[in-house]
Amino acid sequence: MADVDNRITINVGGIRHETYKATLKKIPATRLSRLTEALANYDPILNEYFFDRHPGVFAQILNYYRTGKLHYPLDVCGPLFEEELEYWGLDANQVITVCHVVLRTPVIRAVAGTGTVCQRPRTLEGPCAPAANWPITQKIVDVSLYC
Repeated sequence: MADVDNRITINVGGIRHETYKATLKKIPATRLSRLTEALANYDPILNEYFFDRHPGVFAQILNYYRTGKLHYPLDVCGPLFEEELEYWGLDANQVITVCHVVLRTPVIRAVAGTGTVCQRPRTLEGPCAPAANWPITQKIVDVSLYC
């Protein structure tokens, strides 16, 4: 079978992701492992599947199929990430340990020009909620070290 025949295009929220069919079979019993051309979200003209979901989170999910490591993206709120995992048929317990700590701990957000950060629990919608509700609690830290 030619390389092109083994590839699959998945359009998530307008962003096209390309991978191999075998990559999607690495994690069985998930939405991606069961893709067939008979599904309603398959477009035979474009030869792609379309999902109206969060494309940034999907990039992390597809990377999980590729590497076996599920990282938590720091630019989305915890409940959104968990909702996306559920939609794709993945278990939030598969998030790698250091990322899981970030998922379950408060969000830290810098206050421009002040040298301080705002902090509040992710369970209140992570970075999606208004910053006005955040008390200033600590100096800026490099949150990129988490994941």
